Amino acid sequence: MSGGRVLAALGLIILATAVIPPLAAVTVNRSRVRLASDQVALIAEALGRAKPALHELANRADVLCGAGRMPLARTPDAERWVTAPRAPLTSLLGDIPADPWGDCYVVNLAAPTSSEPTALTSSDPAVLWVLSAGPNGIIETPFVGVSETPGGDDVAVRVR
Repeated sequence: MSGGRVLAALGLIILATAVIPPLAAVTVNRSRVRLASDQVALIAEALGRAKPALHELANRADVLCGAGRMPLARTPDAERWVTAPRAPLTSLLGDIPADPWGDCYVVNLAAPTSSEPTALTSSDPAVLWVLSAGPNGIIETPFVGVSETPGGDDVAVRVR
């Protein structure tokens, strides 16, 4: 084999090792986001069917959590996700696996018009967000607010 062919082969090997791993990482991350999006939508749909039980839980807790570790919060508006009284989401919907990054799926139960940071007392609890903290594991979506778009890289569905 000539020196030119060896260098060309070596160049292809170096190029492949520099390009393929990042492309694989992007593909894996996209599939995780898709999986989290599907799971969040399923949870939101199931919550719509569980309104009576949801009201009872809202009187005891502001946040429902599935399996996995509780994500962190980046902003003061999102901090209530991690400091509010929590109840297991499994008590309402059965086993909910952790999100693809090992964090729990979370649901906030709060009255959108209430300025008080307490659990609901109305007859119709308002679920604002069902979310996964996304790849960075940090909740960036405000706990209560008027935004229709989740913050940062959160994977979320707004529920009314």
